[in-house]
Amino acid sequence: MKTPTLDQLLAAAIPAPPARRLAALHLLEGKADPEPKASTASTGPQTAYTLAGAARLAGFSVMTISRAIKAGKLHTVRPTGNRPRILAGELKRWMQSA
Repeated sequence: MKTPTLDQLLAAAIPAPPARRLAALHLLEGKADPEPKASTASTGPQTAYTLAGAARLAGFSVMTISRAIKAGKLHTVRPTGNRPRILAGELKRWMQSA
């Protein structure tokens, strides 16, 4: 077994700072102004559909939905687990453009 380096030990022991502290550090360092990102705290939880659920709701086949994902036209999120989920807002945007 390989022994961990000091950097790996420190990274495991020190928790990552929250996004606001990171944004403040970037501003203090004079880096580019970070874009504001919506969090679930401000927007509320969004409904996420599986491939089959999104296809049923949109009236398309699962193959059409998966091709749109592979082409980069429809974006997914991956919560814990291996099945991609499609957010309701993203599905609506894709349906309007299709």
